[in-house]
Amino acid sequence: MSRSEQITAIAVGVGMYFLLDHFRFIPSSYFLGRLAAKAGFLFGAGIVILIWPFFVRKKDDSDDPS
Repeated sequence: MSRSEQITAIAVGVGMYFLLDHFRFIPSSYFLGRLAAKAGFLFGAGIVILIWPFFVRKKDDSDDPS
């Protein structure tokens, strides 16, 4: 996992938390709020990790004539 994948996953996870908080989908109780915040963060980060390879293709140097 490259550094850019990690940074993007964290950024999307944090953005997902703020999006859920903005639309008031995070409950006000302490335990359920923490659980929903963690779930939102992990969902956002997990989606990036899963779909990142479909959008960013690594160079394949095996086709170069050498």
